[in-house]
Amino acid sequence: MFDKVEELGSARQALCWLHEYNLDLPVKQFNGDTAWRRPSYSAIHRIIENPVYGGAYAYGKTAVAAGYSAEGVSVKIRRKTRNEWLALKPNTHDGYVSWNRFEAIRTMVSSNVPTGRHHGAPKHGDALLAALIRCKRCGRKLTLRYSGMKHHIQPRLDGQWRSSLHRLRRIACR
Repeated sequence: MFDKVEELGSARQALCWLHEYNLDLPVKQFNGDTAWRRPSYSAIHRIIENPVYGGAYAYGKTAVAAGYSAEGVSVKIRRKTRNEWLALKPNTHDGYVSWNRFEAIRTMVSSNVPTGRHHGAPKHGDALLAALIRCKRCGRKLTLRYSGMKHHIQPRLDGQWRSSLHRLRRIACR
């Protein structure tokens, strides 16, 4: 899994590759048996984020929160952010990948998450379908910027402005 995510550059592209070749992932059932299921994006993302695959020990990754309603008390378990974990000790056992490689892949995947104000569905303009075009390698959406008096269109990928779509494809899809 880690090899394919690193090769393709994103969890989404690894998921597409697994689906294309009809490959399943193992899932541990409640009775302890292992079943093979069609992978989901969340399953791949959980693998990439789980430090045990990088040979680390982690403790205190979840918290229990009590909720009160008319029906009574309900208990919800939520995941903590990484800086809230009680313990994270790298290199405590042999992992599927080295700790440094695990961290590099995890960082790469987390940097693929759109956080800017220019992500999402396009709203208006000559290029309404531009967000449907994605980089073949990383899966990021192509967005556009209108500039100048004549509203010249400039393609954008990963926060970098490019002068032409041809140059954009050459850089983005290496």
